[in-house]
Amino acid sequence: MHPEIETWYRGLYDENYARLNAKHSTVMMSPSDEVVEARKHAKLGIGLDIGCGRGGNTLFLAEAGFKMKAFDLSPSAIKNLREEAEKRRLEIEAVAGNFLHELLPFKFNIVVASYIFDHFEEDEAHYIVRRMQEKTQKGGVNVVTTFGHGTIEHPDAAIRHHHFKMDELLRLYRGWQIIRCEKTRKNDMNLPHKFPVLKLVAKKTAA
Repeated sequence: MHPEIETWYRGLYDENYARLNAKHSTVMMSPSDEVVEARKHAKLGIGLDIGCGRGGNTLFLAEAGFKMKAFDLSPSAIKNLREEAEKRRLEIEAVAGNFLHELLPFKFNIVVASYIFDHFEEDEAHYIVRRMQEKTQKGGVNVVTTFGHGTIEHPDAAIRHHHFKMDELLRLYRGWQIIRCEKTRKNDMNLPHKFPVLKLVAKKTAA
């Protein structure tokens, strides 16, 4: 992602999350159903949440017993997550930044990426998936939730989005055990959504 585009996204999301924080809103504070399902298949250990937003998935997994590390570009989102973690007496490492810039010296039992891929071009999106897979322990689980092919492109031609097709995503996870593979028109609150959403839960079967 070009630095200028990353800065643009950081400002956009930070403004949105700051507004929700000011209202003490509980929007996006609950886990997605695919993360709830993935929890059943992942051995307790360490977890990674990429693009954690206000932290619904991170908090759920931490309360389930995972030692969580979470990333988001928005300082306001991370501030909310840290405050909520403190209220619940959970130890969560929450980082305001791009996880691609971070050295991750260990592998995770569960890796979650929610609605981040459409912020990247195709080669970058594929690289992120490979990095997720590389940083997953054998027997670990990946959760991918993303806007699918058919989503409207950003009007600014400089901001190029990649929207996965389901068969493309499945090819990237060839050799993994597919636990869930779904295309829906509902969001994380189970409300109708105008864009297609792809949900994939997969378990790593080889080292």
